[in-house]
Amino acid sequence: MSSELNIKNYFEYAKSLTLKAGEIFKCGFEGDKIVETKEYDWDLVTDYDKKIEDLLIKNLKEKFPDHEFIGEETMVGTKETPVLTDKPTWIIDPIDGTVNYTNGNPNTCISVALAIRKELVIGIIYNPIVSELYTAIKGQGAFLNDKPIKTTCNTELKKSIMEVELVSLRSRARDRDIRLGRLEAYFNITRGVRYLGSAAMGLAYVAKGAVDCLQMDFLQSWDVAAGVLIVREAGGTVIATKEDEYNVMKPRTIAAANETLAMEIKQLIVDTDLKTMRKRLTKTSMRRKVQCVKKLLKHCELKQCQLQVPRDTRLSRASTCVSCSDWNITCQIAIGMRKKRAEGWSRKYSDSQNLGVAKKKKILLINDLALLNKSQTISIVIKKLFQDLLSQTDSNHSQVGAITNFYTDK
Repeated sequence: MSSELNIKNYFEYAKSLTLKAGEIFKCGFEGDKIVETKEYDWDLVTDYDKKIEDLLIKNLKEKFPDHEFIGEETMVGTKETPVLTDKPTWIIDPIDGTVNYTNGNPNTCISVALAIRKELVIGIIYNPIVSELYTAIKGQGAFLNDKPIKTTCNTELKKSIMEVELVSLRSRARDRDIRLGRLEAYFNITRGVRYLGSAAMGLAYVAKGAVDCLQMDFLQSWDVAAGVLIVREAGGTVIATKEDEYNVMKPRTIAAANETLAMEIKQLIVDTDLKTMRKRLTKTSMRRKVQCVKKLLKHCELKQCQLQVPRDTRLSRASTCVSCSDWNITCQIAIGMRKKRAEGWSRKYSDSQNLGVAKKKKILLINDLALLNKSQTISIVIKKLFQDLLSQTDSNHSQVGAITNFYTDK
């Protein structure tokens, strides 16, 4: 680790550069600017992002030539995955909250941090619009305009104001229900939920006690690096949403006034995510059941045939695959598998506790529905299948019932 004197020198120089960059920041905020989009329509970059980052990196590099740099616009431009090494590394976001910046919303800032041997030692967040300069050096406390700041003393989530991130809800990714479930839980439990539109400013607000906690997952290192150190130096706690160790390069972030509050948020997330996953499984199970009914009905209607298995148990081809792993109905008939072994599979995986194993075995394989004699095993399984579907499917009750009798009673 560099000496305290060196770190102090790094801090003073970076602070002066940040204040200088603030003048450029204000010019762009108040005047005309060129705005472009990145990967998404809501992910903006301006010509002032580039001007500020160029100013900071160019001057820091000249002053400290052996240092490395992770800048938002530089990384996005090269499309490289940033890697934090043991060398002194500056992590820079020239304008955090660019959408706010382009629309004249003052919740926006410059964020500058320094990590040495992968440990954050300097954090600077500067909002020139409201003249707020948040600073921290590891082990020396956190300051707002050179005055010490502290997080709140609140230890209960039900009494907390919470800062969250909402942009990721625009995505149609498969875990969108997880995010919505968490947001609903936050609204139900906390005193209030806020969204500033700038992760760095959100962390600064936790540090000065304007909000009690923050939870955000879809961030980058430059969004949080400075804020994480400032929160910790203000007496707060920063932990990973689910992982044991917090990784600033993959910042799934819970920041709170204290450890008690942080751990309550973490437990709430675990409980809420499990609840959402149970709902997801229930929906998936019902969807699979309905799809199975439709597939069998359609196939049988086209073929005008019964659902049967050939006399020869050595099947040459299994063209229709129906997975029943979410139902307590299981059987496997596969290439080279005899009747008795198939019946054994049915018994072995009829217990719901074995569904995880059963899922890996491609539970129910049925051949191409040739008009051949049916086996007793398949008759039993199909009867159970249709009875289960009949009890839980709203539509086609009479048709399903008729097919159940047709396939199982003959």
